[in-house]
Amino acid sequence: MSEFRIPVMQLVDGFATEEKSGGSAQTGIQIALALDRSRYAPFVCGLWRYDTASERRWRRMLHHEGVGTAILIERASRIERDMARAAAHLWQVLHRVQPRIIHSHFERGDLLGFLSKIWHPRHPQIVRTMHTDQQWQNRPWLGWLLNLVAFPFGFDAEVAISQATKGNMDRRLAIRLGRRPATVIYPGISHTLLEQPAAPHRSETNSPKRAPRLAIVGRLERQKGHIYLLQAAVDVLRQFPSAEFWVIGAGILQDELERCAAELGVAHAVHFLGQRGDVPDLLRQTDVFVSASLWEGFPAVILEAMAMHRPVVATDVSGSRELVRHGETGLLVPAANPAQLAQAMRQMLSNPDAAQRMAAQARRSVDCYTIEAMAAKYDQLYQDVLGLSPDGS
Repeated sequence: MSEFRIPVMQLVDGFATEEKSGGSAQTGIQIALALDRSRYAPFVCGLWRYDTASERRWRRMLHHEGVGTAILIERASRIERDMARAAAHLWQVLHRVQPRIIHSHFERGDLLGFLSKIWHPRHPQIVRTMHTDQQWQNRPWLGWLLNLVAFPFGFDAEVAISQATKGNMDRRLAIRLGRRPATVIYPGISHTLLEQPAAPHRSETNSPKRAPRLAIVGRLERQKGHIYLLQAAVDVLRQFPSAEFWVIGAGILQDELERCAAELGVAHAVHFLGQRGDVPDLLRQTDVFVSASLWEGFPAVILEAMAMHRPVVATDVSGSRELVRHGETGLLVPAANPAQLAQAMRQMLSNPDAAQRMAAQARRSVDCYTIEAMAAKYDQLYQDVLGLSPDGS
């Protein structure tokens, strides 16, 4: 790598953003791709190999763009053994890449980055972005200890992806005693999505009898609340018997959700489309976008739906509520409440003009959330961490 460029490593859970790793890993990859290549030499390091389509696609793209990649664990085993193997392999990668900054995007990456600063002879600067306040769910005592004592003092900068996440981070005792508060940097979407023309609403087409379509996008995991969408579908179908529910995504709950749809009697209306690479095009064919999540950091998929001029129904959880203003840019409902979720979906379908007004207002509100704007803010953060002047010297 050129000595005139700053090596920066993005440390992510993995490259399987669509099947396993999610938006936090995608953000790390997007930063690497968007950084000014005349100033930075980006590198992306994943913890686990998942051997999925999106993993292969991202690594091919990164290689084509001249961004190096590595995977620390080829085959998962017990987490304690995996972390020891990951630390040993990371040492080798650090020796080869020699990053001046390690930027972590997930909880175990935070720990690996923290340890790297302590024991690696180059002592790289370390940055963490906290993508959700629901970290360390299986070991809450460890998360409490690290966040309370180690991370506020060990990291050179901490980033939150929403105001809600920043609030949680800044409530830590070390921060209240004078340490540097977290910086908010919102994730972004491609500016090409924002340049696309609005797709016509069902009431504006020549086929008003087309079945109304509602879409949910995300990994099929408990966090995304698909079960509550299926329960709400029972109620929606009473008023709109031809409605279709498009479930876009893959995950460990697929079989369970398909059984649940059959037990609820809505299997005929629920279409599991699997993992797709054409999500924006699919959203343009739907009438309402639904997010039923139990928690979120800052859901980029809601940004994408808003960019596609789709009316949004979302649960009133941190992150989502920063994007959706109830009654103005969409509708918010309590999490894990299928009755109110169904009511909001019926309201959108029953009042298409009002739904489109909210969608238009939402579209105007997302112009500032671009990948380019996000990368520019991280560029400035990296310069601050390294103590560089604006010209990089």
